[in-house]
Amino acid sequence: MIFLDTHAIAWLHDFGTKRFRPSVLTLMRESELFYSPISLVELKFMEEKGRLGDSPAYIVNELKRGTGLKSSENNFSDIIAEAMKISWTRDPFDLLIVAECMITNAHLVTRDHLIRKNYENAIW
Repeated sequence: MIFLDTHAIAWLHDFGTKRFRPSVLTLMRESELFYSPISLVELKFMEEKGRLGDSPAYIVNELKRGTGLKSSENNFSDIIAEAMKISWTRDPFDLLIVAECMITNAHLVTRDHLIRKNYENAIW
């Protein structure tokens, strides 16, 4: 099980696999790909700032068709309980995405240095 962080979702949609290392691409091809629903909210913020060319729904739907990307269905209360244990970030999106990965012990594809420093299953 592999989660894509919000920026990885946007880059995969916009640039295909060009921004990902071969070893990460191999893992992505061999695993089920998931995203946290909170990423839709972050994508919406990015769209409002003019940083996306397409709507969040369009981006996610295209990736669902092209890669089999799936929305996670983890219990939000469980995610929040895990998030309450994290003190190394104040970014609410990173906090919730990492917490969701933690409760499922999933890898997280992210370029974010702070996440990679603090979450052992973060890859780039």
